[in-house]
Amino acid sequence: MSNNFIRVAKNVFSNRNILVIAITTSLISLTDMGWRPFWSLYLKNELGADMMAIGLLSTIATSDRLLFQLPGGLLADRFGRRKIIVIGTALRLIPPIFYLMAGHWTHVIPAVLISGAASIYMPAFNAIIADSLPEEERGAGYGAYRTITATPQIFSPLIGGYLMDMFGYREGVKIFLVVSFIVTIFVTFARWRVLQETLDSDEDTKKTVEEQKTWKEQISGSFELPRSIWAMVAVSLFGSFGLRMVWDFMPLYAIEIIGLSNTQWGLIQTSGGIVAAALAMPGGMLSD
Repeated sequence: MSNNFIRVAKNVFSNRNILVIAITTSLISLTDMGWRPFWSLYLKNELGADMMAIGLLSTIATSDRLLFQLPGGLLADRFGRRKIIVIGTALRLIPPIFYLMAGHWTHVIPAVLISGAASIYMPAFNAIIADSLPEEERGAGYGAYRTITATPQIFSPLIGGYLMDMFGYREGVKIFLVVSFIVTIFVTFARWRVLQETLDSDEDTKKTVEEQKTWKEQISGSFELPRSIWAMVAVSLFGSFGLRMVWDFMPLYAIEIIGLSNTQWGLIQTSGGIVAAALAMPGGMLSD
């Protein structure tokens, strides 16, 4: 297993796109997973949000991301993956500024909306990963990629929990938001300079035909999917529905009902990160 992992990892990360995406995604995860597990606690204790307000913000965030997925895919197919990825990553610079200035939970709504708009690059992001992975070992390749990008989740939540216990939610979240802003500047620059476009620009005839289609025709064509894809959509839909009902309230339950410390809650998140990192590569190899 270890020899196969090393061989696949060398093959996967020899591709410049995969290497830069893995590194930049790991950096974003390293900062985000330090404060996101404690976000609902920060909203309640520092910004005066009650349970309804926390649920409302979660609904806005989820709906906003949903609305931008299809337009993001259409734009990526028309203008290229790299350009949309850079624009979406640059938009991630704005939410931390609003979060840092917020004095009430209503003040974070613009940041939540902009964060949802930034997710417009996710279809292009997934497409460029798929385009850049070796076709004959795509499952194992994606597993190697996920192993690297999941590794920061092993450290960040535990560090975040320790800082929340030491400095409180306001100062603890502020530390991670400032670092996140600085990291996002670097990530945006790196993706702009290093990523290579994978959309086939030589297919001029096909591109011309696609450009002649109306947006309505392109959208209707996007829903012409195989049954297996629709099955995956249905499973994801039900799974997401159940998860989102409780996910943003889990930190409150853990800290205020069970009585865990922030460090202990961070340790639980770290345990999940260990499992995710450990199973990503074997799962990818089994899928191949």
